[in-house]
Formats: sequence, C-alpha cells, structure tokens
Amino acid sequence: MEEFFWACGRFDEIGLKDLLLRNYSDMDYILKMQGADLIRLVKTAKGREEEEKFRQQWLTLFPYMNMKILEFIPLSSYIENCTGKNIDTRPAQVVIQEILELHGMKEL
Repeated sequence: MEEFFWACGRFDEIGLKDLLLRNYSDMDYILKMQGADLIRLVKTAKGREEEEKFRQQWLTLFPYMNMKILEFIPLSSYIENCTGKNIDTRPAQVVIQEILELHGMKEL
C-alpha cells in the first residue's frame, strides 16, 4: 500500500485518505482494491473535487451574468476554460493552415 501512496506523489497518505473518504464511504473496501483500480478511483475523486471547485467559482459569477454585467458562460464551458480542455494541442502550422483555408487564403 505504501508504494501506491508514493506513486500518487501529489498526495500525502492522510490527504489521499481524506479525499477518498469525502467521496466514498467504505475505506476498507477501497484499501483492498488492486493498484490500477485504486488509481482510477483516486483520479475520479480528484476530478470530482476539481469540478466542484469550478462549479462553486461559477456560482459566484452567476449573479453578475444574470444581471447582464458579465456575459453568460455555460458551466460546462467555464469548466473547460479552467481545466484547459478547450486548448487546441495540434501543431501551430496545422492550425494556421486551417485558419487560412477558412478565410479562402493559401498563404499569409
């Protein structure tokens, strides 16, 4: 089990147990899981925790969006912006070529 906590790196043992207990109730079952299943469980719990944090941040902005002070952003888009899931990771040349094609150009 110590190897698992070492492999997680980002967590100390107490922090990891706290994360798991906040999301799942049967710690004995969790601690008996195989390594790969346990790692997936930790990733899922951490993902839920981050998503909840972003949802709480979005809720603080919602009154301003409702009053039209800020432009409305759907929660899913807000989470994508915060996590970087909306970032295009293709090579720059491919993106530039796509933009040029969209504008009917062959070269700059």
